[in-house]
Amino acid sequence: LLEKMVSGMYLGWIVNNVLFDLFQKGKLFVGRPSLTGEWQTADISSVLGDNSADLLQVGLDVSRVYGIDLAQVSKDDRLLVKGVSQRVAVRAARLCATAIAGVLHHISRLRDVVVAVDGSVFEKIPGFKTKMDETIKELF
Repeated sequence: LLEKMVSGMYLGWIVNNVLFDLFQKGKLFVGRPSLTGEWQTADISSVLGDNSADLLQVGLDVSRVYGIDLAQVSKDDRLLVKGVSQRVAVRAARLCATAIAGVLHHISRLRDVVVAVDGSVFEKIPGFKTKMDETIKELF
């Protein structure tokens, strides 16, 4: 179950489900009759790297994934998509860190430990490593 909450294979799926739910509730892409497309974990990395005032890259990603004309992707839509992506990424980082902390606590090694981490989520999602570090410090 942990893998489904933190794996690059599933993070895009989680964001996609949240975005579809927001769309169905009339809180995202208002006025569109339907929504088709599949958000990927690489899209999370892309939108989290967009720090521009107009969130142009977020709009471009939404346009590409869901086939919505860029002009119809409002600033509020872009902020919401980025916010959902951020929350899912932070949740995954905190869950990973908690799992590592649990193992370290179990083996009574709370100091002077090196933990090797590899993978596209850790390496490519902006802020993932930082959030993991912060969480481990918070737990110890």
